[in-house]
Amino acid sequence: MRRSWLCVLCLPFLVAMAPAARAQGKPADTPTIVVRVSSLNALLQNLNLVVKLVGQEEAAHQIEGLFKSKIGKKGIEGIDPARPFGAYVRFGKAIDDINGAILIPMADDKTFLNLLDNLSLKYVKDKNGIYTHKTDKNVDVYFRFAHKYLYITSINTSSILDKNLPDPAKALAVKTSAAISIVARIDQIPNDAKLIALAQLEETILAAQKKEQPGETKVQEAFRVALLRDVNKLGANLIREAGEVRFDLDVSDKTKELTVNLSVTGKSGSDLAKTIQALGELKSPLAGILKNDLAFQGAFHLALPDELNAAFGKVIDEVAKKSLDGIQDATKKKQAETLFKALLPTAKAGEFQVVAAVLGPKQDRYTFIGALKLKDGAKLGATIHDLVKEALVKDIPLAERDKIQLNFDSVGTVKIHRFQLPKDPKTAELLEQIAGDNHLYLAFRDDALFLALGKDALASLKAAVAKTGSAESLPLVFDFDVARMAKLMAKTQEQKDLAGKLFPAGQSGRVRLTIAGGASLNARLVLQLNVLEFLVKLQEKKE
Repeated sequence: MRRSWLCVLCLPFLVAMAPAARAQGKPADTPTIVVRVSSLNALLQNLNLVVKLVGQEEAAHQIEGLFKSKIGKKGIEGIDPARPFGAYVRFGKAIDDINGAILIPMADDKTFLNLLDNLSLKYVKDKNGIYTHKTDKNVDVYFRFAHKYLYITSINTSSILDKNLPDPAKALAVKTSAAISIVARIDQIPNDAKLIALAQLEETILAAQKKEQPGETKVQEAFRVALLRDVNKLGANLIREAGEVRFDLDVSDKTKELTVNLSVTGKSGSDLAKTIQALGELKSPLAGILKNDLAFQGAFHLALPDELNAAFGKVIDEVAKKSLDGIQDATKKKQAETLFKALLPTAKAGEFQVVAAVLGPKQDRYTFIGALKLKDGAKLGATIHDLVKEALVKDIPLAERDKIQLNFDSVGTVKIHRFQLPKDPKTAELLEQIAGDNHLYLAFRDDALFLALGKDALASLKAAVAKTGSAESLPLVFDFDVARMAKLMAKTQEQKDLAGKLFPAGQSGRVRLTIAGGASLNARLVLQLNVLEFLVKLQEKKE
């Protein structure tokens, strides 16, 4: 068991780099794929921090104690725990021209060889300074010492010959302070490999396009095919035109945050680069409609390509026609026609944006506010106003009419309507215990619909409606402050005490996920560590 741990640790990487057997000639200056860990010290520190947070303090102390007991003047069994380690793969021009290796920083070569001897791992050294270890896994392991690093590869020795050995500082060069980074330079992958990937992508998309869906109309089929065609185009652009794909993961003891970032850059001037840049240029007056006292904010902003939007518009027309055909009452049919006519400009605009926010707590209650991007919103608002006004006279019982107040307030020319929501067992907790008010406020601006419910609903809605200046609008935002919502999530006094301990007054506990465009496409998750600790311990107390 002891003697095989090193091989077991390395084999997954070695097998992944098996094509290196065919490496030939001088390698490229920069690796195509790099996996980099900042250091063994940093990795174990991050692991120790997370293990403690999830309630495994004893295990964390054991890991820390074992680690410290192994560190000496010659590192950990000859391995330097303070420098970066990782792996690299480099492609040549041909699909089978590949080389790569695992890199482990050395504090003392002889101590490491003594470790192998103590583990009864047999090896033979050749005239080039390359060691061979034959395993029982049908994969031989080759390694050598150079540049204060241990280079490990498999299948044959080509990747670690003198002519193919890179400087570790360059091979593992990644501009980051993250604990773990993976970089794939897609523009260095041979064209033949990309052609294979493109063919497989096209085959998959064509199969999906041809697969009939139960109950699907011709119009719906045309939209599905157009959507898949766009997916194929985007995927093909990623394969042909991506420059670099990068993944970073870090746990910071200083900021008490876990950060995960995935980014994609396109080749300069490519369609992919232009698409990513366009995502970074989205602007909207709905972006950041409220900035203070936020317990949650979310946003989604999407612009459809013209061809896809045209196909979607036909689906909308079909749905509207079927809905109208199903209405027999002439008066109701006319009302529905009027409403559909007012809704169609927004549905066919090709740009969709929805934002939502939760404010508070204020006196243990919250305010909920949302907005939806509209086209010809003033016309839609007037249409709904007239339909509701007509219903108040003809359809709504007299006893219920006071619960609807049209033109209750205003912001400039924008009218605000108030609706009293009915209380029932399903909504009682939301309206009484969380919102603290059962009045829903509604307003139509020419470019947006606004809704608000809760403790300060009217004031918050008026502030949102008054904000008309455009700001940068991200394609996706999910920002949740668990600290502000913790006592709501906690059901028992013990859980509430835990929330008070982990989130003292004035301290946040955020989970934030964003997607942003610009020079690169970035998906970023930031999780404060007190949130992780709270969620784990909350689950433990529930059990």
